[in-house]
Amino acid sequence: MAAFALFYVASKYGRIWCGFACPQMVWTLLFLWIENRIEGNRQQRIKLDKSKLSIEKLAEKLIKHSIWLTVSLITGLIFMSYFVAAEQIYIDFITLNTTSLITGWVLFFTLCTYVNASWIRDKMCQHMCPYARFQSVMFSDATSTVTYDNQRGESRGPRKLNQVKPQGLGDCVDCNLCVQVCPVGIDIRDGLQYDCINCGLCIDACDETMSKFSYGKELIRFASETEQHNDAKAKYGYIALLLICVGFMASWLHNRSEFEVSVLKDRNALYRVNELGEIENSYQLKILNKSDTKGHFKLSYQGLEGFRIESEKNLIVEPQQISNYTVTLFCRMKAKYINL
Repeated sequence: MAAFALFYVASKYGRIWCGFACPQMVWTLLFLWIENRIEGNRQQRIKLDKSKLSIEKLAEKLIKHSIWLTVSLITGLIFMSYFVAAEQIYIDFITLNTTSLITGWVLFFTLCTYVNASWIRDKMCQHMCPYARFQSVMFSDATSTVTYDNQRGESRGPRKLNQVKPQGLGDCVDCNLCVQVCPVGIDIRDGLQYDCINCGLCIDACDETMSKFSYGKELIRFASETEQHNDAKAKYGYIALLLICVGFMASWLHNRSEFEVSVLKDRNALYRVNELGEIENSYQLKILNKSDTKGHFKLSYQGLEGFRIESEKNLIVEPQQISNYTVTLFCRMKAKYINL
C-alpha cells in the first residue's frame, strides 16, 4: 500500500518524498542547520576551512562534531527503542548497564547516522538510493517538478541593487545561491536532472533574491512541462490499486481477533501415569493480547468425559503482551483404552 501511494505521489509531484520526508534528507538538513548556526553560511565555512588552525577554528569544529554525534546517538537510541523497552534503554545506556549486544547496535546506528548525515549526504541520494534510479519511469510531462523559467531568466548576469535591469539580461542575477543551497549540489538552471530531489530550497533562495531586486518571484518554481494530463491512466491506476489495498487493510483490521492462543506440547515425556492412575499430559499455553486493555481469560473444555484440567483460575494478559501458562490435562480412564 505504501509503495502504491509513493508511486502515485511520484507521478504527480516528482521526488517530493526525497525532499520532504526521506530520513536521509531530513537528517542531512538538520546537520546542515547545525553547521550553519556554528560555522556560518557557505562562504563563511569555506573561509574557515581555508584559514590556519587556531583555537577558535578548533573550538567551532569540536562543538559542531560533538552536537552531530549527540544527535546521532539520540537517533540510535530511538531506533533501538523499537526493539527494546523504551522506558529502560535510556536509563541503562546512561548508567552503562546495557548488554554488549544492545550497546553494539546503538553505536552502529549512531555511526551510520553520523557518517550518512555529516559526510556522505547527497552521495547517498545520487549513487546508493535505488529510488533515484527507477523514479524517472514514473515521470511524465505533467509531473510537477522544480523548474527554472528560461524565457524569463535568460540571459543571466550580475547587476547592482536598485539598478535598472540592463538591456539584454533576464531576471536571473547569476548569484548562484540556488546552487549553494542545493543539498545535492546541482544547478537547476541547466534543466531537470535526476539528482534533483524536489526539496524546493533553490526556490526559497531565488525568491529571496528576486525580492531584493524588486523582481517577480517564482523564477524557479514547482511546475510541469505541460498542463495536458496525458498520464491520467497511470495516475488513476495507482489510485485504484491504492484503494484496493486500503480496502483489504480495512477488512483485515475489522475481522482481526483481539487475541491469539497457541498450545504447545511440553517437551518432557509424551505422557505419564500418576499415583491416582490418571494419564497426565502437560502443555504450554501462549496467549497474545492484541488489544489495548488488560485481558482476562478462563480455560474450559466441552465434550470430554473423564477429563479434568489444572491451571491458574484467572489467566491475565497485559495489553499488547504475550503470557505463558502451564496447563495439565488429566484423564481418569484406564490407560489401555487411551490412544495417545
